[in-house]
Amino acid sequence: MSIRDLPRVVLDTNVGLDLWLFGDPRCAPLREAVETRRVLVVDDLRCRAEWQRVLAYPELDRDAGKRSAAALSYAAWVADAGTLPAAPARPVRLPRCEDPDDQKFVEVAHAVGALALFTRDNALLALARRIKAASGFMILTPARFGRVAARL
Repeated sequence: MSIRDLPRVVLDTNVGLDLWLFGDPRCAPLREAVETRRVLVVDDLRCRAEWQRVLAYPELDRDAGKRSAAALSYAAWVADAGTLPAAPARPVRLPRCEDPDDQKFVEVAHAVGALALFTRDNALLALARRIKAASGFMILTPARFGRVAARL
C-alpha cells in the first residue's frame, strides 16, 4: 500500500507534543500506528506553523535537544495535505469550534477525508457528534485510539 493510500488522521498540536516531546504513554498505541505506517498523520501550513510556534514556548521546559528531536519526528511522520491527492469533495457546512484557533484541525481533517482527529481539547471534543454526522470523521482523545485501530 502506498503511503498516500493509508488511512489519514489529524493531530492537534497538544497531541503532537504528547507523542513526540513528552512521550505520553496514553499515546503509545497511536504513536506505534504512525511509526509503523498503519496511519498517515496529515496537517497543513496553518497547523505546522502552530506546531513550530508552540514547540518554541519556553514554558515547555524541555532542552533544545528534545525540542529538536520532536521537530524532526514531526517532520518525518507528518504529511502536508497539499502534497496528497484531494479527498472526494463533500460540500458540507462544518460545525464551528468555539475556539477559532482549533477550527483549522477540523478543516484539514475534512479536506483530507481523515478517519479521525485526535485531541484532548474540550472545544474540539464537544464537536464530535456533529462532525461525525456532517463529515464522517471521528474526534477522539488519543487514549481512544482503539476505536480507530479496529478499522485499520
